[in-house]
Amino acid sequence: MPGGWNKWKGQLFRRQYAKDDVDFYDIFPEKYRQQNATFDYLLYRTQFRPHDIIAFVNLILAAAAGKTKITLAIIDDAEVEYSKKRLTALFSERQDEHPFLDLYLETLRRMPTRFRLSELTSDDLEKLILTLVDKPHLPDGMQENALAWFDNKYSIGDFKSDLSV
Repeated sequence: MPGGWNKWKGQLFRRQYAKDDVDFYDIFPEKYRQQNATFDYLLYRTQFRPHDIIAFVNLILAAAAGKTKITLAIIDDAEVEYSKKRLTALFSERQDEHPFLDLYLETLRRMPTRFRLSELTSDDLEKLILTLVDKPHLPDGMQENALAWFDNKYSIGDFKSDLSV
């Protein structure tokens, strides 16, 4: 683990003199929220992307600097920062294809972590549609659909369905 790993010099020295290897779980709690092994949770959370798991672990290590152990609260704090950075990267990566991605995600942000498409209310979708119609025209399929809905050429159900793709 690059970066913050060397912040655990004390434990590394102890292990070095005892001739024991330093294991991931010498530094991290074994379970995350009493459900998953912590490393499995980190893999799941980063969708098994090597670059992202390294970034997430480095954020955890940075948040734990000066602490004697990594706690669930430290992991949670680092996850907030990781999520913000991933969201910024997502906006940057998809800006050309979806210039209004931030508006779509803002609509979804009010939803629970897991939800059914049917739980998106017509009011939520109409607010999004009206916001899209008021924006300068950009090459975005959902904005086109919003304009069509506004002209009664597209249903709210179709808009909801297209938003989920």
